Amino acid sequence: MRPAHLLLLLTLLLRLLASAQTADTLTAEQVREDIRFTARTIESIHPDPWHSISRKKFYRLRDSLLAVASHPVAAEDTWPLIARLCAAINEGHTFAWPPPALAGALRKERFGLFPVLLADLDPEGFRVRTDLSDDSTLKAGDRILAINGRSAADILRELSRYCGGLPSWRRAKMEGNALAYLHLAGIRGPFTVRYRQNGRTAEKKLPPIAYNQLIARRDAARKRNGNTAQPPPYALKRLPGNVALLEFNTMETDAQAFDRFLEDSFRTFRSAPVKGLIVDMRRNGGGNSVLGWYLLQYITGKPFRMAGGTRWKVSPEGREWYRTLDSAGRARTDSARWAAYLAKPDGFIFKSPASPPDSAQPNELRFHGPVAVLIGPNTFSSANMTANTIQDYKLATLIGEPSGEPANDYGELLFFDTPNAKVSFCSSTRHFIRANGDARDPNPVLPDILVKADPDGRTDTALEAAKKWIAAQQ
Repeated sequence: MRPAHLLLLLTLLLRLLASAQTADTLTAEQVREDIRFTARTIESIHPDPWHSISRKKFYRLRDSLLAVASHPVAAEDTWPLIARLCAAINEGHTFAWPPPALAGALRKERFGLFPVLLADLDPEGFRVRTDLSDDSTLKAGDRILAINGRSAADILRELSRYCGGLPSWRRAKMEGNALAYLHLAGIRGPFTVRYRQNGRTAEKKLPPIAYNQLIARRDAARKRNGNTAQPPPYALKRLPGNVALLEFNTMETDAQAFDRFLEDSFRTFRSAPVKGLIVDMRRNGGGNSVLGWYLLQYITGKPFRMAGGTRWKVSPEGREWYRTLDSAGRARTDSARWAAYLAKPDGFIFKSPASPPDSAQPNELRFHGPVAVLIGPNTFSSANMTANTIQDYKLATLIGEPSGEPANDYGELLFFDTPNAKVSFCSSTRHFIRANGDARDPNPVLPDILVKADPDGRTDTALEAAKKWIAAQQ
């Protein structure tokens, strides 16, 4: 979509949403203040905001969005403008969330909701997870080719402008917020859906569904299928063939509790040995990288490091974050590094060179059998760093699809709300060099064995490949 077309889209979208304003309305100047605040903050804290877009183009985008903000709108409708600015930085850590007010508007049935839960947002067709409409014509695995005359590729192309990062990561973010993003695209009911089922193409009109009804039917479908709404942060299972599966779903959890879980889990391998270990990190969007370090202590005795250096930007926002920490929070930081940080002028970039790889700590519970680690587009942030360490030091065999961001990634986020609409967004303060020190490599973490996900979602192809690989190591 060319810039002029994008401006037209944003103008029409804001006017459409302005026609259904809530009482919480912002003036045009308040919207512009939020836009300026977002642009100024990202430029202030990000260690390399111009790695993908030039400063000139970013300012041009900012100014075009300021021009679009020419009339009052409901507070939640500022989100598309803020999201566009964040996405322009083009890295997955700089992101604006759909505001709670938008969820509230959807709950109030201002427009009605799309009655189909989607899985894989592929440009060739969105894969159906569950049809929650009255007759449930669409079946799991069907592909939606178009909605209201707009092709899946066209919808995805438009919405990709509101998320930054690799295409696979953008799709993953949109899948997690599909209702909000379809709303953003201006797709309203009744919904004329063209779909492919069992190799045949058909068309059907689906009425919109109320929020409460959608939630009730979704929960009932999950119960029927035996699915839980939220997977546990980690779990250990034994698979047929005497293979252990460690599901490592998040690093946003207590590190000491995870270390105790690892100790208990690997101790069981002494009393009840397994032929191999599969670590599934395909859902892991990151968190505290020390959890990755703990895991690696149990699967390798090789020396390794998890980063080949860092670049850390000094900013007023970083100083303010440190100032607001209580004594316990400050105790968890590196006081010497923060003292050096606070002594430098704003805009200064701390460059930390790579340290030599650390020798693995003695661990009598370390597993010495074959280890496969599953990765994919949702493997992100600290999980991506862990997977990269495995890749660069050959600590295990990676199986699946490329991770969700480059191995030379950004992180250490600061979080903000815009002053008026209270749109939440975040951006990075550090640049992490991949473990082997090659700062020029643009690639994500690449699997040793590439296994594409089943397009119909019926078979866990990566897990099956990992089981076969372990069997072949015997």
